Amino acid sequence: MHKKPNKRAMVLTTIVLMTLLGVFLIIFISSIIIGPNALLKKAADAGDWIADKVLGELREKEKLVKPEEGVPDNIKQKYDDLYEKLNKEYSNNECIITYSTIEKTNGFFIKLSKVGNNIFMRLENSKGQVMYPKEIIGLEPCLVAGIQNGEDVASNFWQYYIEKNNAYKNNLKIKTSNNLVISDASLFWGRTGLRKRAYLIDKEDNEDYHIHYHGLLYKPDDKHICFIPTQRGYLPGCKADEDGFRNSCKDEIMKMSLCEVKK
Repeated sequence: MHKKPNKRAMVLTTIVLMTLLGVFLIIFISSIIIGPNALLKKAADAGDWIADKVLGELREKEKLVKPEEGVPDNIKQKYDDLYEKLNKEYSNNECIITYSTIEKTNGFFIKLSKVGNNIFMRLENSKGQVMYPKEIIGLEPCLVAGIQNGEDVASNFWQYYIEKNNAYKNNLKIKTSNNLVISDASLFWGRTGLRKRAYLIDKEDNEDYHIHYHGLLYKPDDKHICFIPTQRGYLPGCKADEDGFRNSCKDEIMKMSLCEVKK
């Protein structure tokens, strides 16, 4: 049994063919009247106009999508607090600053980069979208951990400031870095299983440090501000090494002078 032809499909096919024929006819006549080169230029201009229109519409849609809307409140609060503590003007040096401890970042990244003599701080999501960019004028990032010029920075810091050993007065007590990133970079086993925690990564040497126990900063002078990493200690007492300090060292560190905000 033969199937009846679909009249609607035939009509649509006819319309498409007639449209194509009309387009080719217009192109042929236009090339005779204005010449092929002018025609190509007009076609290119029309193509550019269409591309600009499409891109413009895409940009308008992008404006409606704010990456900031996906940032959890607790991450935004931690980010703001850290920025506030870094950006304040302090009247003294060789002092300690506390900030709200960042236990984890939930897949976000807090990045601090040295740009000139300033710190460019921003929050990024997993797509690399930059949110809440900030600039901290006149300070460069650093940390009290790692090895610099062959010296164990945290051990020097501990010996001089806590043990009051003047023999370490001129030893390096900070490790400078052009790029620091706070993220859930490592995993470890906790009481409830595998857990994520925030780590500070020094991108200069790709070393990561624990910061999820205490939020501690050290201001050595008017040009730097440093993170003090603290890690879990399985033995009693305080110890400092290239990984920073045991988290039990906080009480001793807090005996140092606290940074005072300029009035």
